[in-house]
Amino acid sequence: MIRVPPICPTDLLAGLLDDSLPLDSRSSVTEHLDECTVCRDRLQTLAADESLWRQTRTVLSSVTDWDANPQNETRPSPADSHLRRLLPRLQPSQSPGSLGRLGDHEIESVIGLGGMGVVLKARDESLSRTVAIKMLHPHLAAGGAARRRFSREARAAAAVNHPSVVPIHAVDAEHQPPYLVMAFVPGGTLQDRIDHDGPLSVEETLRIALQITEGLAAAHGQGVVHRDVKPGNILLDHGQDRVLLSDFGLAQVLDDASLTCSGMIAGTPQYMSPEQARGETVDPRSDLFSLGGVIYTMLTGHPPFRAATPLAVLRKIETEPPRAIAAIQPQIPTWVQRLVESLQQKRAVDRPASAEQVVGLLRQCLAHVTSPQSCGVPTSLQCPSPRTTERAKALTIIVACLSLAGSIWWAWANVDSPPRDTGSKVAPSVDASVPATGADAAESAEPQPGVTPAPALLDLPPDETAWNDGLDPVLSDLKTAIDQLNVYTPATLEKEEQDVQ
Repeated sequence: MIRVPPICPTDLLAGLLDDSLPLDSRSSVTEHLDECTVCRDRLQTLAADESLWRQTRTVLSSVTDWDANPQNETRPSPADSHLRRLLPRLQPSQSPGSLGRLGDHEIESVIGLGGMGVVLKARDESLSRTVAIKMLHPHLAAGGAARRRFSREARAAAAVNHPSVVPIHAVDAEHQPPYLVMAFVPGGTLQDRIDHDGPLSVEETLRIALQITEGLAAAHGQGVVHRDVKPGNILLDHGQDRVLLSDFGLAQVLDDASLTCSGMIAGTPQYMSPEQARGETVDPRSDLFSLGGVIYTMLTGHPPFRAATPLAVLRKIETEPPRAIAAIQPQIPTWVQRLVESLQQKRAVDRPASAEQVVGLLRQCLAHVTSPQSCGVPTSLQCPSPRTTERAKALTIIVACLSLAGSIWWAWANVDSPPRDTGSKVAPSVDASVPATGADAAESAEPQPGVTPAPALLDLPPDETAWNDGLDPVLSDLKTAIDQLNVYTPATLEKEEQDVQ
């Protein structure tokens, strides 16, 4: 059964932004936002639109104190005031084109806005490098749960040192609101790339998937589960052919259950694993399910599970397989679809055991795509041909028939049947009133050691015709299986392997 967060306080979100929400309601709403991705998306839509961001530079580059100069002729519009409440008040800057200063960083532009915070592009003056600053929304910073989650993101990401994970340079958890400084990666996200160019080629998909999985393997090695693997959290380093995994905001340190809330859902619905959708405790195999969804999206241009509402998406994840990739992109090889299917098994135990195992598999796949003549498809992803399947079935029949025939022979050899007249089909009569004497009595009284007559066979009439009638069907099946096996000559097997390739 799918468990979901409580009813969303949609009518209270606008009041949270314009400071009209009562203090007693603000705490409960901010705690709800910690867990509900739907409300965070709504809050993002309410917070700013495209026209509002275009005014960012004009508003924040001004050093005028509007509150101290109420008669200023260029007093900002309501939209400008809205933006000033959304972003923290930055220190004035003397650099032309700067939005303001934050410590040693000159803020150059707004990169994006998410449900938990805003991302700024900045210049680190002390080290002369461009960085990205992720800052918690001011209205969320008042909530303790959001601040703890933000701090946990910094710890989780900083613990992972790998070329495919965005590095964290610094964290200021005491600042109001708190922020972290990370490497700036030009080029946008994987989601931006898919939206602009559509589905990717098989080779590029495998190359990107390999780097993502290597980053996940490094995170899992540190005991960290990402829990929000999606194209929007995968950055493409423009011009360097590099992929980096970012945003560990929902990461869960496996040995830290202090922030775990049973029955609550966190993450992006379209890429959740079934166990994550149920609000259960997840392990690294949950990230592998999400990885399969990302590969599916790269190949088809859209997520594997889509519906009108998040709840409907979660139900599909729980009960339905995604539409076959071949039905959307017929040119995609079957073994690629088998790769995605192995990652998106409903039960975690049916998926690959670890990200390291998937890394090895993806390397083999990429080697096959780049050099198909020298590197074959990984064995686990190969599709058996119909003839190979028939051959395996024939061998199974033969083994079963031989086993049955052996059992029958053993039972026949050990049945203590009375003597029979070979010239007649009628068994000799036995007078039960005459007692057995001598050796005959001893033989009838003592069973032969090591012989266990089959009760069912003791009831059979000692008639050879009746016995053969029961064995003939078995022998007939055995002959048919052998005839099927004879069609597989070395030439046919070689042709079959060529057809598979």
